[in-house]
Amino acid sequence: MAEGSEAAVDTPKQENAQSAKIDFFETSNEPPNWLNREFMEKALREYEKDQSLHIFDCEIIPATKPGDNFASVVFRANVKYTAATKTESKSIIVKVKPFVDGFKKDLLGMAPLFQTEGSMYMNVLPEMQRLLTQIGDNEIMSPGLIYYGTDPEIIMFEDIAPQGYVMRHMGMNFENTKKVILKLAKFHALSFHMYYDEKKDLDEYKAGLITTAGIGALQFFVDGFARAVGCIKTWPGFEDIGQKMEQLVPHFMQKLKKVYRPNKPHEGINVLNHGDFHIKNILFINDENDDIQKISFIDFQISFWGTPAIDLAYVMYCNASSETRTNHRDDLIKIYHERFCEVLNQLGCLKSPPSLLDLHVEILKHGFLEILLAVQFMAMFYVRFEDIPKDATMLDLEEMTKTMYNVNMRADLEKLIMKFYYKGYLEL
Repeated sequence: MAEGSEAAVDTPKQENAQSAKIDFFETSNEPPNWLNREFMEKALREYEKDQSLHIFDCEIIPATKPGDNFASVVFRANVKYTAATKTESKSIIVKVKPFVDGFKKDLLGMAPLFQTEGSMYMNVLPEMQRLLTQIGDNEIMSPGLIYYGTDPEIIMFEDIAPQGYVMRHMGMNFENTKKVILKLAKFHALSFHMYYDEKKDLDEYKAGLITTAGIGALQFFVDGFARAVGCIKTWPGFEDIGQKMEQLVPHFMQKLKKVYRPNKPHEGINVLNHGDFHIKNILFINDENDDIQKISFIDFQISFWGTPAIDLAYVMYCNASSETRTNHRDDLIKIYHERFCEVLNQLGCLKSPPSLLDLHVEILKHGFLEILLAVQFMAMFYVRFEDIPKDATMLDLEEMTKTMYNVNMRADLEKLIMKFYYKGYLEL
């Protein structure tokens, strides 16, 4: 056999790996057996503080479509019940841990996602609403909590869809992105005041994307990055840059972990990040011209105390359109900083806010996250997840990856990768 010919022959192990089913979105249209009328009745009795409450009609149906949610299985419970002298109908969003055997269940089984979100809904978000009321601001940060349980792990909150809230699936123009970043600045400023002036313990939110997800998820990101680099290396003019990106692969985990280390005192800025601030974790009320009128944040499963550069990077790559990011990035950062300082002033915060220069330095220091978001997370704007076959294999994934990077995302990524190169983000 000629030298090197062995590499062209797939071993049985390689063939099995290539034909292995990729069940990223494997879920169930049916809730787990324990999530039934009796369980909902128990939860609502606690919420309404009425042990006489009785559910006489309960329908539990899927609440999301493929690609809208990864770390949880989400249902909508439509219930009708009697309590005291009233009869009510209520729509409730119900999140449970992935329970169908497969990739998601194995990957996320030990992650403290529900503990983090439960703590956010019980301890942080109500305090934020209290502070907003104190300064005469009636804006709602998130839907209200109805029930949180740990055995089994479940969280329920009010369904605000009947109020007109919907998801958006495409990158946003400047005016709409501005509205999102203004609310994010308020969220960050409230946490800054709570930590430094009210001495609230927000250090407990130290898991975030990296340590929450565990080694399996980290490797998932690394493998995805390596597949993308394999495509980028083939682009004319990107051979050398592709090589630099390839050299990052063995160091990918460590560099990403550095982003998710809270800044030490006097060495940087810390706020409570939403942590997974992409467009599908925000709900909107839009007017007839598709302009945003109201915003509500959802899904606080990986909220994280650390650099605001995390959520700000998500805004640029997972909320803003390419045109908005290209032409208005600095505008948005300045708008964020002005609102951040304004809210702290309204709260009478004694801790001095960071300067605009400090904020830009913070973003540069943690720029490696931008590579991950641009190369992998930004793909949500280019992929129709509902079109991915449920029986897709690893070989199918590799072909889809080539199409996505070489065709769909290429024009955007070529410009971004050059910016990352000149900013030094690709250095070891």
